Amino acid sequence: MEVLDLAFETFGEPNAEPPLIILHGFFASSRNWRQ
Repeated sequence: MEVLDLAFETFGEPNAEPPLIILHGFFASSRNWRQ
């Protein structure tokens, strides 16, 4: 998925554990955009 790749590039390593709230908002916004 493009969104996941973008998230990994943005935060660096997948193991970095970015704030879930930011990720949740990011994914929600992306979904609304596509629909």
